[in-house]
Amino acid sequence: MVPSQLKLMFLIILPLQLSATLSQQQEHEISGVQMTLHMKMRMKSGSTKKISVEEPLYYPSDFIEYYIKLSVGTPAQDVLLVMDTGSDVVWVPCTRNYTCTQCPRYSTVFFPRKSSSHVPVKCADPKCIDLCKNEGCVEIFQKCSRICPHFSLTYGTGNATGRLLSDTLTLPLEDGGRREIKNFAIGCSVASSQVAGIAGFGRGRLSMPSQLAPLLGDKFAYCLDYVNNSSKIMLGNKALPRDIPLTYTPLLINPVNPFVFSYFYLGLEAVSIGGKCLTLPSKITTFDSQGNGGTIIDSGNSYTYFPDSIYNQIAGEFASQIGYRRAPEVEVTTDFGLCYNVSGLENIKWPKFAFHFKGGSDMVLPDENSFSAARSETFCLAMQNGGTTFEGPAISLGNFQQNNFYILHDTEKNRLGFIKRACKTFG
Repeated sequence: MVPSQLKLMFLIILPLQLSATLSQQQEHEISGVQMTLHMKMRMKSGSTKKISVEEPLYYPSDFIEYYIKLSVGTPAQDVLLVMDTGSDVVWVPCTRNYTCTQCPRYSTVFFPRKSSSHVPVKCADPKCIDLCKNEGCVEIFQKCSRICPHFSLTYGTGNATGRLLSDTLTLPLEDGGRREIKNFAIGCSVASSQVAGIAGFGRGRLSMPSQLAPLLGDKFAYCLDYVNNSSKIMLGNKALPRDIPLTYTPLLINPVNPFVFSYFYLGLEAVSIGGKCLTLPSKITTFDSQGNGGTIIDSGNSYTYFPDSIYNQIAGEFASQIGYRRAPEVEVTTDFGLCYNVSGLENIKWPKFAFHFKGGSDMVLPDENSFSAARSETFCLAMQNGGTTFEGPAISLGNFQQNNFYILHDTEKNRLGFIKRACKTFG
C-alpha cells in the first residue's frame, strides 16, 4: 500500500498456484507443524461477558499510515501492522526468508518456527474457504485434506503472497490483564511489494474485528491524529462512548459483488465547498450491475479520491473561491492537482468542505483536513483524482480527512458514527 498513490481497489485472489514459486525452505518454515484438530472460524470464549481493548496507533512520519501492534504466537512476538478498514485479512511478514520490494524500513517479521502454537490451515477449513470466496473452489476445498493453497493479496500497486496459519493472538485488556485468543487466522507472507503487514479491519469474516466479535462484540472505533501522535483504537464496550453525542449514517451493503463485502460503504449523496452544494450523480453513488460504484471509508487509504469528473468540479469550485497565488510548479511534481503559495500571508483560510450523507448527517472538515502542506509555505488540496473509470468503489474517504474525528464502526446496528474531537482528549 503506497499512501502517496491512490488505492483504487482491493482484491483477494486465491490461485491454486503461486505466480512466484516459493522455495522449499520457505514451505518448510510455514508448514512444519501439521494440523490435528478441525478449528472453527469463530473462536469460543469461556465467558459471555464482553470486554474492551484500547490500543495506541503508531504513525511513522514516512507515510500517512497508522500501525497497530499485535502480539502473535507462543511465546508472543510483537509485529507492527497497518490498520486497514478497506481489507479483511490479517497478515504478517513471515519467516527469515521474507523478501519485500520497496517496503517500509520499519517492517517487523514473524517467525512461525519460534511459535509452538502455529498451525497451517487446511483447505477444508472455513478459514481457507473464506479466503477463497469462490463457489467452485469451495466445492473442491470441502473434500480436500491438503494444506490451504497459497494466497495472493493485491492492494493497489502493492501485493503479498504466502500461506494461511492459525495461531494465538494475545490481547492487552483495558483492565491491565491479557487474554489469549486461540486459533486466530493470520496470513504468513513470505514475499510482498510496497506493503509489509496489514491488520484487516474490514467486514469480512477473516478480519480482526470479525474474528474477535464473540469476545468483544460488533463495534470498534478509532481516532487518527497525524500531528500529535495521539491516535488510538478501541474494540468492545468502550468503542461506543456514553458521554459523546455521535452523528450517525447507515452502513450500506453491496448487493451485487460478494468480493467487495469487506468494504464499509456509506451513502454519500453530496459534497459542498464553501457552502455551495454539489449533488453527486447516481451512477457514482450507487452500484452498477457488476457491483462497481458507491463510497467507502478506508483507514488504509491516505487521501480521499473522487472520479475524474467529480474531482474536477470540486477543484474548480475551490479555485473559484480562493484568491491565493497558484503553485503550478508543485502541482506537476506531486499527486495533488490544486496548490497555492501562501508565503508572507497570515490567517490563511480555506473554503469549508463537507460530506453530506444519507439520513441528513454532515461531516464538515476543518481546514487542516482539506489542505495539506506540500512544501514550505505551499498548501495543496488533500484530495486526489481517481481517474475516468473505476472498478470497485468510486469514492474512498481517506484517513487524512478523518484526522481528529472519532469514528465508530457499528456492524451490530449497521451504522457509522462520527464526531469532530481531538484524539488527545480521549483516554
